[in-house]
Amino acid sequence: MRVFVVGEGLHDIGVRGGHRDDPASLGVVRWLLDRLGVPIEQQVTEKVSNLKARRLGAHRHGIPHEILCKQVYRAAELAQRHGCNGLVFVRDRDRRGPSDTAKRKVQRQVEVAQDRASADLGMPIVAVLAQETIEAWVLELSGVPNAWQIPKSSTKEAARAQGIHHADDYVDMSRTAPLDTLDRRGSLAAFTAA
Repeated sequence: MRVFVVGEGLHDIGVRGGHRDDPASLGVVRWLLDRLGVPIEQQVTEKVSNLKARRLGAHRHGIPHEILCKQVYRAAELAQRHGCNGLVFVRDRDRRGPSDTAKRKVQRQVEVAQDRASADLGMPIVAVLAQETIEAWVLELSGVPNAWQIPKSSTKEAARAQGIHHADDYVDMSRTAPLDTLDRRGSLAAFTAA
């Protein structure tokens, strides 16, 4: 399977041209997919920030106006252009900005965009807002209770307390930590279930 993986940066998606011989170059999301049994032959990556909404005609497809929804649809279009037959879109939810109610609304709208793009383009799509960050997912894997509630501003400090300092450490944790102890209230559990 050739999968298009969209995320925010190095910890999430690794680097372009990443290879199994350099695990950190593939990022956390790839290793979680690998452990979940998703058969990935090739990974094509793109940063969320490179998905230019102004080039996006998603409004023609009934996609909600929120930028995240448009980015999901745009990512699906790019995945198809790159010859991929699946899309994984992960972005930090963050505590900054809108209220939790507004964030839940955006998550529902992202799911609408995911379903519409999947139907329109005929490919499996998983779009998840990491609660609160991808780094919090790794902290959850390392056994930090309620890691999904740690604000983005505190994740680096919490990671250092767990001995997680570099991209390699985040990837190692995503490759080796047990997945059966996940807090079902967090978004990592939702990601692994999708």
